[in-house]
Amino acid sequence: MILNDRLVRRKFTHIYECLGETSLVERVSDTEPHISNPVRSGSRILIFLSQLNRPLTITLEQGIALTLACAVILTRLIGLGERVMSHDESLHVYYSWLLATGKGFIHTPMMHGPFLFESTALMNILLGANDFTSRLIPVILGSFIAIAIPQLLKPWLGRSGTLIASLLFLISPYVLYYSRYIRHDILVIAWTLLAAYSIFGYLFQRKERYLFIFVAALALMFSTMEITFIYLAIFASYLLARIGWKYGVRWKVIKTSPEFDLLVLMVTLGAFFSSTIALPVLNPIFARLTGAAFVDLSVLGSQGTEWISNPSGVRLWVLFGVFSVVSTGLGIVWGRQRWLKLAGLFLGIDLLLFTTFFTNPAGIASGFIGSLGYWLSQQGVARGGQPWYYFLIVFPIYEYLPLIGGFGAAVLFFIRRKQLPELARNFIPFALLWAGGIFLALSLAGEKMPWLSTHIIVPFLLLAAWWIGQMVEGIWVDDVIHSKPRGFFKRMGLVAIGILTLLTIRTSFFVNYVNYDYSTEYIDYAHGAPGVKWVLDDIQSIATHTGAGKDLKIAYDSDVSWPMSWYLKDYPNSSFYGSQPSREALDAPVVLAGPSNWNKVELLLGSRYHRFEVIRMWWPIEDYKNLTWGRIREAFANPDLRTALWDILWKRDYTRYSSQTGTSLKPPTDWPLAEKMRVFIRKDIALQMLSLSLGSSILADIPQQADTYANIQKTIKPEIVITTGELNAPRNIAIGRDGSIFVVDSGNSRIAKYNSQGELLLSWGSRTPDGQSPPAPGTLNEPWGIALDGAGNVLVADTWNHRIQKFDPQGKFLLEWGSSGLASDGLDRLWGPRGIAVASDGRIYVTDAGNKRVVVFSSVGTALFEFATGGDGQLDEPVGIAVGPEGNIYVADTWNLRVVVFSPEGKYISSFNVQGWGSSSVDNKPYLSVGPDNRIYLTDPEGYRVIVFSAAGEPLAAFGQYGPEDGSFGLPNGLALRPDGSLWIVDAGNNRVVKYPPIQP
Repeated sequence: MILNDRLVRRKFTHIYECLGETSLVERVSDTEPHISNPVRSGSRILIFLSQLNRPLTITLEQGIALTLACAVILTRLIGLGERVMSHDESLHVYYSWLLATGKGFIHTPMMHGPFLFESTALMNILLGANDFTSRLIPVILGSFIAIAIPQLLKPWLGRSGTLIASLLFLISPYVLYYSRYIRHDILVIAWTLLAAYSIFGYLFQRKERYLFIFVAALALMFSTMEITFIYLAIFASYLLARIGWKYGVRWKVIKTSPEFDLLVLMVTLGAFFSSTIALPVLNPIFARLTGAAFVDLSVLGSQGTEWISNPSGVRLWVLFGVFSVVSTGLGIVWGRQRWLKLAGLFLGIDLLLFTTFFTNPAGIASGFIGSLGYWLSQQGVARGGQPWYYFLIVFPIYEYLPLIGGFGAAVLFFIRRKQLPELARNFIPFALLWAGGIFLALSLAGEKMPWLSTHIIVPFLLLAAWWIGQMVEGIWVDDVIHSKPRGFFKRMGLVAIGILTLLTIRTSFFVNYVNYDYSTEYIDYAHGAPGVKWVLDDIQSIATHTGAGKDLKIAYDSDVSWPMSWYLKDYPNSSFYGSQPSREALDAPVVLAGPSNWNKVELLLGSRYHRFEVIRMWWPIEDYKNLTWGRIREAFANPDLRTALWDILWKRDYTRYSSQTGTSLKPPTDWPLAEKMRVFIRKDIALQMLSLSLGSSILADIPQQADTYANIQKTIKPEIVITTGELNAPRNIAIGRDGSIFVVDSGNSRIAKYNSQGELLLSWGSRTPDGQSPPAPGTLNEPWGIALDGAGNVLVADTWNHRIQKFDPQGKFLLEWGSSGLASDGLDRLWGPRGIAVASDGRIYVTDAGNKRVVVFSSVGTALFEFATGGDGQLDEPVGIAVGPEGNIYVADTWNLRVVVFSPEGKYISSFNVQGWGSSSVDNKPYLSVGPDNRIYLTDPEGYRVIVFSAAGEPLAAFGQYGPEDGSFGLPNGLALRPDGSLWIVDAGNNRVVKYPPIQP
């Protein structure tokens, strides 16, 4: 039942007496602050001294609150340093540690606000830097959420609701997990709850202190995470609805209301961070008037502030200035001195934090302009690629109790709202709007990640606490006050809630203290895997055994740098070799490498090291993607699949599911969504160790395969090396009749044109904006192939736009054709075209790699035919393509490890094998060129060399090795042969183009 008004008044008066404040229900009006009689300071001292003589008494309510507070702190501290740092955590702790050690901090919106880094750095300075101490800030603010926030919201939650809220925060799987996880979410939730408290405190008491609390909380929200904009929109929507409901359109009343005061502060202070919100409106208008956007959002998509001083940056500063001036004007009109004090507090906090106490002035740009701008530019990226219903999957798995409680609160409110106390009639609609608003906003946002569920849980949890509190207090009033026990269904409801509470405790225990390192749980993404700590244990053992201690040299690459940059910070001799291992860098007892560098590292280490392989990072199974009603019906109808899914939900056991789906799911060593790491330990050291944690993950020694080309290997130095133009993973090259060099600068999604001496003449193209469909003409998405037609026009295989584009020699767009699709969809449907060649009759030959075919087009892009795909001519990942002097077509048939020769009409003629090309990596894409004598020159990308064959397929010469030096390659891909026999090669791994003299067998 709902308590009557007299009991309500007595109850809330008692609550506020306990808090030492005047009851909110005894104020004069909603719009006037209550003024209590002042008490002289001397009298307060006497009262305080008299209290010291009284015996200490603790009420039952206080005892429960203290017990819950102790439990909150313990649950957040126990085993805090045991879990492996995840990818994002390792970034946060590493940069915090750099700041703590005096190396400074530069804010970047990609890693959200600076507060987390600066506060964690303080913990590192005070307590040292390790996994435990670096997670203390989330622990502190997570504890604040569970202990202090319910007490602050006590007038609105009720006495029982307050204790229940603390209990629910205590046991919530998500809240507990992310209170032990160094991310921004728990921090911004703490500030948001403080802001919500100050909003309602001001609405009901209208004391100035609540505005100062609100402004400080808002400043901390902005300096923590950009989700603040969503929270502001929700809170402002509530205030607007409240104004409309209470005051209608009576402007004189509205402008004197507390709601209006809060709205003014939200709008004027939020405007300092919101200038880029105008770009989606300004850009189309400006483009229509001038032909170009005011400021392309992609400018803000970088992780730095390179835009500060360029033309786009000037416009962004102007826009920021306009917003700031308008904001200041509105604030002064509202209340000159009042607003200036509040704005001073707001800006003082954020200027200090974003500039890291004035050591990073660029933080003003990255914070006030870049924060929202960056995330607006990233909406199309949609990291994780999660479906719209993602939160409907990951939320109920763990937080079924708040979900049920939230709906229960909604039902209770709409049925009995007229009988509810005034405080509840105001707070519950706010919490309902919050719950619905945050769920909708995060579901519509491009990026959906499990930690964002924590934001959805909080309002549901508050609603559930209030609802359960109403049930408890209703039963208590029936039984104790009225001595009329009744409400069978209410009691059964409490029994059900008790059962759900026990189940939640079980769920929370397993995810936080048992499976915390396992991707069998859906509560995290990009988990650090247990193998990381196995590696660290063995590194420590080797350091101790060899006597090297912290001076032990450990070499590691860019693939494993997160979390290893953090974990190896205490080894000053550790060697980071990025993506370019060298013999000097790898001269270490322990070497760590990710998949993209395995081949390079193993070539240099040979058989001198034992190899071990572990999972470094893993992700939850994502079979929930692409759900259809048919799949859902099958899951419920198939008893075996139903049982398998129940095993996952109840005990995270994937054994039956593995059997049903034919997927190998054997954590922690075998998991499909994982990135592995290889650990190389020098054999003489490994043999001295009694045991290694990595022992069971050892791989067989690398077999010493005879190199077919060893006897023809030559040492040749390049004549010209081009490194100008800031090339980024160039993939291919074509040479014009006048000696002009056209380079496919794939990493920059552009074409760079040089003269014959390697001087940059011009470049054209830019990356196609993510999600743009169809892609704009002239934009590129990691192009790979290039060729010149008879008129000198440039044909480009725009690989991941699945099309061919034609430009004139100066980069003017002329023509495009092709679109993404399967071979069965038509000749003009391409999937990742890699190579392109032009015959003397103008025909254009394209390797449609993803569709395993060669397609032939006319000079204007009309699809003519495709090569025969059966028999000896069956291709598997065709990449490089060239036209021979007799018109025959030569194709690098990569995964069949051969070169295939076709007639101009696509008929199979012959083939010969190539030793190499065995990797299926994205970099192993070989290209070829054919000389006037029918010699074939081809690249062996991950063999780091070029091989020359005779017309009959006999190897004649080979040159190159791995390395950054002249005469070595980082990753050779495309090549082009000049009439004089000289050979130009693009070295993607070293970001350069090199010219070699004619190769003499």
